[in-house]
Amino acid sequence: MTENVSISQSILTSLGGGSGIDIFKLARDLADVEKEPKQLAIQASIDKSEASISGYAAISFQLGVVKNAFESFDDVSELATSESTSSNPDVVEMTTISGETLRGTYDINVSQVATEQRTVSTTFSSVDQSLNDESFDLTISIGNQSVTNNTVTIDTATPDGIVTSINSANIGVTASLVRLGNSSDEYQIMLQGDKGSEGAFTISSSVDLGFGESSNTLQAAGNAQFVFNGLSIERETNEISDLVNGATLTIKAPSEETVSVRVSSGENLLKGSLQNMVTAYNDLKGIMDALVDSDSEIENGGALVNDYSGVRFVEQQIRDAIFDDAETASGSISSLRDLGVSTDKNGKLVLDEEVFDDVLTNDYDDVKMMLTAGTDNQSEFTATSKGLAQSVILKVDELVGNDGIIADRKENAESAVEDYQEDMIKLEERMELLYERYLAQFTAMESLVREMNNTRDYLEDQFEMMANVGKK
Repeated sequence: MTENVSISQSILTSLGGGSGIDIFKLARDLADVEKEPKQLAIQASIDKSEASISGYAAISFQLGVVKNAFESFDDVSELATSESTSSNPDVVEMTTISGETLRGTYDINVSQVATEQRTVSTTFSSVDQSLNDESFDLTISIGNQSVTNNTVTIDTATPDGIVTSINSANIGVTASLVRLGNSSDEYQIMLQGDKGSEGAFTISSSVDLGFGESSNTLQAAGNAQFVFNGLSIERETNEISDLVNGATLTIKAPSEETVSVRVSSGENLLKGSLQNMVTAYNDLKGIMDALVDSDSEIENGGALVNDYSGVRFVEQQIRDAIFDDAETASGSISSLRDLGVSTDKNGKLVLDEEVFDDVLTNDYDDVKMMLTAGTDNQSEFTATSKGLAQSVILKVDELVGNDGIIADRKENAESAVEDYQEDMIKLEERMELLYERYLAQFTAMESLVREMNNTRDYLEDQFEMMANVGKK
């Protein structure tokens, strides 16, 4: 019906004879004048609620970062994991470490690494060069203090046949055929033994293959030689696992300097994790401070200024959880305060590294018990006492969970946005009806003006006719 009325009004206006006013624009402008402030007010409320949702989301996300930081030291196995550092890893380092590795610093001076003997033959013109008319034997003697003689029969008297027979014998000496790539395109056999002085070998045969020439021994077999915490040590390998319990020491190169290898049983890991936690909490506080500061210039700054008490409640809850005494206090260690964690004048966390290092040196077992309850994989359903780290994790879960204050605030804000959007739709409907009403009124006015104009024109015609009659 409204559409038909509007069409009629449009036709009527297009015929002219009215006031000459664009009643469609006038009706729309008047409706918009009434609609705009209401529309802006509703949109401002929508923007404010959406900013609140973003603010709560930012808090929730950063609480997750804090939770992740505590999860890095909530299991005792994480704090029992040893790690090592070397003052010169190019010379020596520990390549494998278990939780059994004793803490300490080990001073090592490497004079020689373990090497394997490498010996080459004379040169050959091809891989299948005939070296003898029939098969022959090689005698390979392996060892230094204890020598083992091995006889290898060469069934195919060619360089390739020698390599195949030695490798098939599997006696601790391997052979390879190397193409030299020189102008004569020659080949040599390279023999290689095991590392260590006991891997040394000699080789002889009725056919002169050149292995006995001293100049053909490119590298002699030798043991690793080094000084370990003042003790002179010699080993046949560069991977040494019998000096430090649970660790493998790898010798890489000789050096005149003394290299220090330090083993820590999770202390460095815990220190790094605590520093990450401090940073995560301080970032959380910075976000919350900005969200309740109307003068903040960051994105969504001041978005929660009307929920100051709610934001500060979350801050208080997480701070109390961090500084609470642990259910599993041990010895003199009952909370993070005992590890050197405190707050500055701005409410941000600081870690006193001197206090922390001293506590870990003297009370590391107590620290582990306080943080982890001496267990792994605790949860809210664990019946036993919980370590401090797990208690903080559960507090974060409580705050961000479906029944927590943050979820409740976000849900209220989302509901408000839906209500405001519904108000916006209703406003549009009311303003459209107002526009139609204005248009109907202006159309009636146009009809009246047109009738008056028609009457005027009629009277003017009559007066003009009367005037003409008199002239006759």
